[in-house]
Amino acid sequence: MSKRLEDYRHSGVELIAMERSRQIEDLGYTAEHDDNHLDELLEAAVCYALQSTKTYGGDNWVCRGLWPSDWNNRPEGRRGDLQALDYLINAGALIAAEIDRRLRLLPDADDNGASIVDQILSDMKGGAA
Repeated sequence: MSKRLEDYRHSGVELIAMERSRQIEDLGYTAEHDDNHLDELLEAAVCYALQSTKTYGGDNWVCRGLWPSDWNNRPEGRRGDLQALDYLINAGALIAAEIDRRLRLLPDADDNGASIVDQILSDMKGGAA
């Protein structure tokens, strides 16, 4: 995800919701897709979060054994503050996806996979979910 500085003129929650929406709409990472990834969403989120830090975000890959083995596009070395923000936004979106996945496992889960991200996006657009 390549952004310009003006693309960051939203709150963190809004940026995470927008990224999650992009993952669903552009990449096809729907609820059905996510339901096939037991803990992998959270593991990838942890890696993105670690790569965003100055301590772990260098060229050394600190997530060996944690990054899902069949996933591409792992976060590489941190290259500045904007890339660190991108990694945090990705981590947040993946955490939101994992929360939604786990909520769907609850006995009274919404069969449509409706989520807090859907509500936030709807609120941002001025509509009702």
